[in-house]
Amino acid sequence: QETNGGTVDVNTEFLSSTGAVLSSRTDNLTSFSAIQLGKVAPAGALSARINVAAGSTGRLVSYATLVDDASGDTWAVVDWRKQFAYPANVPVVIPVAGSLRGANSTYFRTDLAVSNPTGSAAAGRLRYYSRSGEVVDRTINLNAGESKIISDVLVSLFNVTGDAVGYLEYTPTSGSTVMTS
Repeated sequence: QETNGGTVDVNTEFLSSTGAVLSSRTDNLTSFSAIQLGKVAPAGALSARINVAAGSTGRLVSYATLVDDASGDTWAVVDWRKQFAYPANVPVVIPVAGSLRGANSTYFRTDLAVSNPTGSAAAGRLRYYSRSGEVVDRTINLNAGESKIISDVLVSLFNVTGDAVGYLEYTPTSGSTVMTS
């Protein structure tokens, strides 16, 4: 959505996990207009890079709403640094992270996505705080433009066994990353 009454040419690139551009598009927004783009990401896209073209007089706010076609589950993704003027060098907290069995054969887990939108390598420390007080650290390294999806992060990255819940804290150590869960 254009937010200040100007015009914006928006260039969107859809990127693979390695940061390669899979496809791109340009859209024009006029004074306070908004557009909704449905199912525009190509197969294999893990991130999108959105840029306002030079010469645009407007401002842009954007977000993605992802939909799981099998379950119908949705979630919104924004770049915290852009949306909330969140400094790139401070920790990001994911307040609930779990790997739990529920009633009726359900299983609750936390998946994590991390992207490096820059042209140079980035790294950070992902720390898991369990509700029992255990603290475990892992390092995440990303090449320029790379994205990773870590399914069931407590099991796959922290080797947690059995039911577990706590929270995660990601602290950038070099470069710039975007984290979502």
